[in-house]
Amino acid sequence: MPPAQLGAYLRDFRGLLTAHGLRGTPYGHFGDGCIHVRIDFDLLTEAGIARFRGFSEELAELVTAHGGSLSGEHGDGQARAELLPRMYGAEMVALFERAKRVWDPDDLLNPGMLVRPAPLDTNLRFSVLPRKPVDVVFGYPADGGDFSAAVRRCVGWPSAVRLRPPEHR
Repeated sequence: MPPAQLGAYLRDFRGLLTAHGLRGTPYGHFGDGCIHVRIDFDLLTEAGIARFRGFSEELAELVTAHGGSLSGEHGDGQARAELLPRMYGAEMVALFERAKRVWDPDDLLNPGMLVRPAPLDTNLRFSVLPRKPVDVVFGYPADGGDFSAAVRRCVGWPSAVRLRPPEHR
């Protein structure tokens, strides 16, 4: 993000969070225009994942409208590759794909990174967690004895959001 655009972008970003009923805390290298945000996405339910997708698509439009990059400080990866045509344009992404076919016809090097990506709402962090409590040695009393709840809390899942009502723990 061009630093001169940062204030206007952050105001619009806050509005987008509010419109989607989300909360997030921006941090990072503001002077360089590189912003990280922890957002309280519900990545466990279909409705939450749909909200994640809708927000991500609208955010891509917002970022590019302010002259920002979807690529992040570590380059292009899998997380937002589906949205890259919004930043580079469809023709440029088609050129990326042609180059990939020439130099890596078997798609062995960094599959799905820039071209032919998986949808941004697949392979989400919590999709592999067990849906029922797991017997563990540690009690995890703050998580009702639920190891997967402890994992979600560890990676920033809001403590007020629960996978199941407490009576099912």
